[in-house]
Amino acid sequence: DSTEVDAVNLVKLSDESVTQEVTFEQQDNQLWIPSDALNVDFDFNLQVIYDHYKPFLVHMMLPSIMENHALKRQGQKVEFVSTQQEQASSAEPNEVDTTKYYAENPGEVWATKKFKVYGDTEFTQEQAQSMEVGEVFNVSEIQY
Repeated sequence: DSTEVDAVNLVKLSDESVTQEVTFEQQDNQLWIPSDALNVDFDFNLQVIYDHYKPFLVHMMLPSIMENHALKRQGQKVEFVSTQQEQASSAEPNEVDTTKYYAENPGEVWATKKFKVYGDTEFTQEQAQSMEVGEVFNVSEIQY
């Protein structure tokens, strides 16, 4: 059982609105992308589109047999956490930033991350399906 790949895109890091489709060949379980197609002026991850619409973002690049090929790679992220700062902030009540949420029904939205679907507002009745990245769906109502 093999999966048919429909497209391969270069997706700019931190800005998924910038994409560039690249040519590729699929042989057995391997994708072959021409080296010249990877010469772009932005850092990127590969996005593979399969089953006509399902996107999959590849966060890993394996070494190439090319000796002098400079491949753009995902930058590293390092976070330093201060325990003193955590103790000071834990004394204050947690406030919710309401600007991050819809106040009115937008009608249609698309998923920026894969997530599970629940049948209730308490997130206890998990449904069998999940939403994939890029999948557009209708919002029937907003409940508080």
